Amino acid sequence: MKTLLRLFIILLVAGSQPVLAQPHQDTIKAASPKTSVAQSVADDDDFNAGLLVGAVIVLSVMLGFMIVGFVAASLIGGVLFILVSSGILSAAILVGAYKKSIAAGFRTLLIITFSIGGIFLGIGGLYLVNILFDLHLHHTVIAWSGLIGGLIGGVVLGLCLFMTVRLFLAFAKRKLSF
Repeated sequence: MKTLLRLFIILLVAGSQPVLAQPHQDTIKAASPKTSVAQSVADDDDFNAGLLVGAVIVLSVMLGFMIVGFVAASLIGGVLFILVSSGILSAAILVGAYKKSIAAGFRTLLIITFSIGGIFLGIGGLYLVNILFDLHLHHTVIAWSGLIGGLIGGVVLGLCLFMTVRLFLAFAKRKLSF
């Protein structure tokens, strides 16, 4: 492999013609005794207003496409959020109806919601820790570790919140009953 690379470099260098960077005689403006060098350079002003107008048009079209892309991505993200939210809510309602218990449906809603939130927070948190403490973890390790840790943490947090709400409702029921 090394010999092929050396042969390629030798053929590339030996077989090429020398290229000299010399300007044409037409482009060289000699300063006459009556004009200064600054005047001869100023006479060669290559300003073209058409290029400026074209550049403004191209940049405007690019900005328009960027705005359209942002709006489309926002709409797609919003539709996905609505679909996922309705799926979580309908799953919780179906579990509650199947077990004939509002508490079971509410527990399912909390566990699913906190699990999904825990996944995103786990991945984001581990990515932030990787940046702050310079751990040199690979992106797949960050993704899988954050996913598993966030999922476990979300389930535990959902169950803890359900127990807290259940205890608070029992306490409120005892205090409000006559």
